[in-house]
Amino acid sequence: MVDFTDILSKKADSVEKPKPKPVGTYLTTIQGMPAMRTVTSKAGEDMPVVDFKLKVLMPQDDVDQDQISDDISSWAPFIHSIFLHTEGGQYAFKQFLTVTLDIEGGKKTLGEMLAEAPGKQVLMKLKHEPYVTREGTTEIGTRIESCAKP
Repeated sequence: MVDFTDILSKKADSVEKPKPKPVGTYLTTIQGMPAMRTVTSKAGEDMPVVDFKLKVLMPQDDVDQDQISDDISSWAPFIHSIFLHTEGGQYAFKQFLTVTLDIEGGKKTLGEMLAEAPGKQVLMKLKHEPYVTREGTTEIGTRIESCAKP
């Protein structure tokens, strides 16, 4: 069970920003059933999104092992999101299911295929990318660059 008391008793200045994870390719597994949610665009349009939780299992040869400073089993899952509000997004979703996850399509619905996603393995490639914070400073974060079939 989570102990919120321990977390909430920390002094704010003792909480540090984690270092970006090393770039490169990682073998991951889809953890649990992918989540469906809706986000609102700047134009006020509701957009359906599916989020896949990718739990890191093992770095591949292109990852600098010396840059991994903690146990990868303790890493929070990365979230691979696919927006479904356009035909292109729906096609990318189908391709992710059929090509990357190797789920048989045919006469199945996308929902039936999605139900087969938990436990499937994915090669996730990470990259570093600058972003601007709310304070207006630029920092480096880690982002999923691509996903591929193992």
